[in-house]
Amino acid sequence: MGIDADVGFGGFGGRTTTNCGAVCEATNTTFGTVRGTLGLASNVFHRFIPIVTAGIAYGNVRADIGPFESTNWHVGHVEGFGFDYVLTHGMFFELKYLHADLGNVPCGGVGCGSNTTVHFTDNIIGASINFQIGKFAGSKF
Repeated sequence: MGIDADVGFGGFGGRTTTNCGAVCEATNTTFGTVRGTLGLASNVFHRFIPIVTAGIAYGNVRADIGPFESTNWHVGHVEGFGFDYVLTHGMFFELKYLHADLGNVPCGGVGCGSNTTVHFTDNIIGASINFQIGKFAGSKF
């Protein structure tokens, strides 16, 4: 059981075509999560610890249609699963999949006679080396 937080910088996004042919392009330059994580440590799995995780996702999303743009911070949800592999006492290798949903993002202005939005989601596969700080009572590792 634990709490994970991460933040990334880069430019991922996509584009969609509206009903009237205008193109709405959405990009995310900053993205992060804060999640609770629950794992099952057992002799059955040896050094593998299956995990599930869920929490909040946030991102600075820029969306535009032509000259109209909107840049705002959005908060949504994230959930995922994966596993930890115990390398040494207190040090783990983690492989995980996350699905993040930041909800509807306005495309900066009026397109096709109405406010146009895109639904911003992301699927993430990540790997990391983690260090345990402290111990819970009864912790095996």
